[in-house]
Amino acid sequence: MQLYSSKSFQKIYTILLVVGCIAFALPLLAHAYNGIFMRLNGDEYCYLAVQSQHGFWGTQWYSYQSVSGLYNGNRFSLNFALAVLGELGPRLPSITPALALILWFTGWFFALWQVKKFWSWKFNFIEAALLTEGFIFFTLYIVTDVTQILYWYGGMAQYMSPIILNGFILGLIFLSTRPVSKIWLILLVALSFMSGGFSETPGVVQAAYLAIFSLSVFLVYRQSHDVQVKKLLLPSTLALVGTILALLALALAPSTAPRLSTSSHPSLLETLFYSLKYGINFIIGTLLSTPLPLFLWLLLAFLLAVALRYKLTHHTPLSIKTAIGIMALILAVWYLLCSVSMSPSVYAQNAYPGERALLPARFISIIFIFCLGWLIGKTVHLPGKLNSNQAIFSFVVLVLIGVLWAYPLRAVPKITSNVAFYQKWSIIWDARDEQIIQAKENGQKDIAVINMDHPIKDVGELSPDPSYWYNVCASQYYGVNTIKAGLPGWDQ
Repeated sequence: MQLYSSKSFQKIYTILLVVGCIAFALPLLAHAYNGIFMRLNGDEYCYLAVQSQHGFWGTQWYSYQSVSGLYNGNRFSLNFALAVLGELGPRLPSITPALALILWFTGWFFALWQVKKFWSWKFNFIEAALLTEGFIFFTLYIVTDVTQILYWYGGMAQYMSPIILNGFILGLIFLSTRPVSKIWLILLVALSFMSGGFSETPGVVQAAYLAIFSLSVFLVYRQSHDVQVKKLLLPSTLALVGTILALLALALAPSTAPRLSTSSHPSLLETLFYSLKYGINFIIGTLLSTPLPLFLWLLLAFLLAVALRYKLTHHTPLSIKTAIGIMALILAVWYLLCSVSMSPSVYAQNAYPGERALLPARFISIIFIFCLGWLIGKTVHLPGKLNSNQAIFSFVVLVLIGVLWAYPLRAVPKITSNVAFYQKWSIIWDARDEQIIQAKENGQKDIAVINMDHPIKDVGELSPDPSYWYNVCASQYYGVNTIKAGLPGWDQ
């Protein structure tokens, strides 16, 4: 039985891919369902309080150039995202987790598909969808606290938005190598500028990988004189220029210097040393803290590479020398980008990055671990047509792929374990919001409301103290004198 080249292998493999897409989609849908119960949290009150005074566009300029007030910040793209929240209302956070996941999938599927077309890779639509879902699922799975970077609008906009946009940026770089309208290049620069303005950490990572990409394209073209490769140089360079302009806008904002002046900063050499140190600490820590999901992701990449070789009846492996060279390159770039992602926190705070700021490094790790697994799958020698073990080996590959789909499925109960809490919080939040609005309409200016728990880790709720920062922001947002969150009712 030559299962590897038969229609039965193709059919079983395709069915497994479809099942895998469903298996990965279910935990992502569970995240989206949790997100339905999100409302305004923490700093969002402060930005919207400022927006209530200055309007949509005025608030963005005020926040960018101001050095005081309820809210100010140099992150102009984040200011824009928060301004959108102010325009669309406090229920917007209930749909943004689902919207973020949809855009994350769309952007990186677009990138994979454009790369496939450029290099004439042989994977199909279902395989591209599966890989994209896998990137998203495993990234969220290894995050220490997903509430801060997906359920909280402010955190999601700051660190997840650049990851989403970079899928579209990569896709546009490869799309621009074909005869298309120059408007795509303008859009590429605009997206690169916008993506670089959400936060310094994803911004410097974006600049680093685009610089590496552009330099690699230049060196490959210089050696091979491949005209097709040369076509990547202009769009990748334009994307890098847009990113550098964004980083300059962050650095030159009036609010940047006063914020940096509040603490001492390491020298350039110290920043480099600790960034490299924290980069390796992050990689080792990630591997040790989440070994099972990372191993399974590596195994899945390996199995998919092997299955694709069987499907295409192409068994010729990469040479060991070539594989070692590619593996060294993968490991070096992985380490470099993770180290770069540490540098803003090292310089600005003289510290290891907080959990939210580690999201770019986590996503990078998921990408490069997949590349390592895929490389191994392209390197191993497979049993050939005349080998009696070929049918058994190909069957085992299919079985293992099918078994792996249990892992994302078992994550669903864990993801939804707090849904009752989120639902309760949203119901009480809605009632509190209505109470404040009604009290204001009745002429009340000092309002007492229920003291609620908070759904987002390390992001506070309104306090019994009306002078607490978030209370002051919420009071101005609602247009009242004070809000005191000290009434009982949460535990009833």
